Amino acid sequence: VYDLLQPDGFFKIEEEQISRINHQIKAIETNGEYLSLKLSLQSVSAQATTEISNAKQAYKAAKQKREQLRSTEQDEAELAAMVKESQYQKAEIKRLEKRLKEEIASIEQKLATFTSQIEALKHERKTRSARLQMQLFDQFQLLNANGETKGLCAIFESTAQKTPPAGAAECAGPKLLQYAYLNGMKPLAMAEFWWGDSPKTEIRKHGFYYPAC
Repeated sequence: VYDLLQPDGFFKIEEEQISRINHQIKAIETNGEYLSLKLSLQSVSAQATTEISNAKQAYKAAKQKREQLRSTEQDEAELAAMVKESQYQKAEIKRLEKRLKEEIASIEQKLATFTSQIEALKHERKTRSARLQMQLFDQFQLLNANGETKGLCAIFESTAQKTPPAGAAECAGPKLLQYAYLNGMKPLAMAEFWWGDSPKTEIRKHGFYYPAC
């Protein structure tokens, strides 16, 4: 059974690299310019929604007014003026939407400089973590009562999930069994009890027996 706490072991070395990536991500996420850009994007997006909504409401009100005027007798010049007014208001809304869209895109482009770095670091962290987990699993070569050795990954190949769950073989039970088999002992029974304060995530009472994890 592999000792995770070896100071010069591959696990601790790679764990430090993953921790370094976490620090890099945090440094970017707390960067002043990055935070300012995020706030600007939220503000401009909200402002854009409001301005466009107001412009469309104004157009709708003007349209209703024009329809009322058209219901009365109007000369050709007045009707033409109303058509131009409608066209102008529609064009103004499109110009407003274009301007605000460009303003938002400009902020998003600046933000992308930071977010792309964050995503790249997260991808590297995920890749390193997965590789480390598999490398760790490969270190667990477990004995059975017949003295036969089998790797942890091979043991789980026939299960539904195919790969060992995180933390497999790191519990006290497998380690005790390994110690017994390595030292020519024959385990007769095993029971696990909780020692200490109850964890926050579940109820455990000091001295009480519980099923093996």
